[in-house]
Order: sequence, then structure tokens, then C-alpha cells
Amino acid sequence: MLADMARILFLRKSKVLFWLPLVALCSTSPAAADGTLELDKALNQKNYLSALRIGEELASNGNARAQYVLGTMYVQGNGVPKDIPGGVAWLEKSAQQNNPDALGLLSLLHYWGVAPNSEKVKAWVYAYKAFALGEEKISELEARTLSELTKDEIDAGALQIKEWGKKWNIELP
Repeated sequence: MLADMARILFLRKSKVLFWLPLVALCSTSPAAADGTLELDKALNQKNYLSALRIGEELASNGNARAQYVLGTMYVQGNGVPKDIPGGVAWLEKSAQQNNPDALGLLSLLHYWGVAPNSEKVKAWVYAYKAFALGEEKISELEARTLSELTKDEIDAGALQIKEWGKKWNIELP
């Protein structure tokens, strides 16, 4: 999932470049009656104006996938002015609904210091949650981030993870 959508994070001359192909993101999605089929079609045709209109409507009604798509559009500047804080806000809304793709991307953004108020502990917590929800490809980032944290940061993050697990009744690894 995440690796297919957030293929690779490139570091080049202190700039973080994202290659998050929206075509790949949507081409693997099953048809849905919730409007995401139209969103997929617009993205596959690179009709970002239509994708933005459909995505905003779906996202404002709580569709986690549409929130994720809008987040990636704003982070990359695909069809919209690049707006990392705005993109992160959409990704956070999607992550609050336990979207493992949004959790994984937020982990990357925090790990590399791209997200506003980036923190390594946030990167670890997001990666851990994504892994707990079945996103196995994030495990390397989760382990790397964990190895860079202090004991106090690990304790603070572990408390957040434990509260999240209780709230969502998720058995944690």
C-alpha cells in the first residue's frame, strides 16, 4: 500500500522531493459507491480541477481516502498550489480515521522534518500506528525512528500509542 503510493522519498541537496504518483494511488482502488470512483477517474485522467472538487466534497463529509488524496495533492502541489501545512492537515484528518497510508505518509513527513512542527516522536507514533494497522512496509522507518529517540521520548510516544489502542480497541503488537 504505502510503498506503492509513496514510492520513494528522495533527499537531494537538502531538499526533500516526494514522488507520490496519484495515478498509482487510484488505479489500484476498487470501485466504490461513496464517490471515490469519480475521484479515481479524475485522477487517472490527471483532471486535477475535477479531482479537487470531488475530493473536497468527499473529504468534507469525512471520507478518509479523499482526505488522504487531498493531502497528497497539497503536499506535492498537484493541481493545486503546494501547501504542506494544508496537506498535512488533510492527512491528519485521514489518519484520525486510521488510514494506514495517511499514517505512513505523516510518519515520513515528520521524520524528514517537512511537516509543520515535525518531531521524531510523532514520526515514530504514526509509523507504529500504520504498522499496527497492517502496513508492514513501514516497519523499517518505525525501527529507525525508534532507535533515534531518547527514553523520555519513547515513554511519551508509548503513552500516546497505548491511549490510541484503547480508544480504537486495537490489539497492539
